[in-house]
Amino acid sequence: MQNAPEKTAMFFRTAMKEIGALGQPWSVKVLDFGCGSGTLVHCFLALGFDAYGCDIEP
Repeated sequence: MQNAPEKTAMFFRTAMKEIGALGQPWSVKVLDFGCGSGTLVHCFLALGFDAYGCDIEP
């Protein structure tokens, strides 16, 4: 069973694939502003995306 960040990452991957914006995941850069602890960024990384997070709180 997937947790919420994993479901969100999978949703974005599916959405980008359906609109034709996704060739290979590693060719897509993802920037998560307000990423908090970076859970969603880690999920994107696990899917092969070039993902980064930025948050005002460390």
